[in-house]
Amino acid sequence: MNEKNQIALEKPILVALYKNVLIDLGSEKENPELEPAVYTQKGIRVIALSESKQLPENQFNFLASILKACKIEVQDIDLICLTKDQPFTYNHPEGVAYKKTLLFGVLPEAIALPMRFPHFQIQQFEKTFYLSAPDLSSIEQDKKLKVELWQCLQKLFI
Repeated sequence: MNEKNQIALEKPILVALYKNVLIDLGSEKENPELEPAVYTQKGIRVIALSESKQLPENQFNFLASILKACKIEVQDIDLICLTKDQPFTYNHPEGVAYKKTLLFGVLPEAIALPMRFPHFQIQQFEKTFYLSAPDLSSIEQDKKLKVELWQCLQKLFI
């Protein structure tokens, strides 16, 4: 192949283009740090409890529909999935300022916040607004929880 026909893309660009199909075979750490591969400019982080490192398709689609109702695309958020037995070892990246963080099925203390607050109560800490809610599958199945979440999201985003 001619050198002119070869294009070298950096890892962040590849991850952004193929985030749902790339598998990093080189990172078999026992306790990898949890962080999105690419940071968005919107300053929105979603941390969700999941059975695996990715949300099941139905929960991902439900999250996408929630975000779309708030005029936010999935590509505009940093999504981190936590499993029940996985410790949260996320380090806040330098230069990334999260304005809003949504917690689905994750308690505030699980992400090392020095406070507790109930579900559906918007809480500000160090220039970030936090919203804690039950896990996505519980919300998806319960109309009352959907209404409570929607009321909070309107205050937060609309």
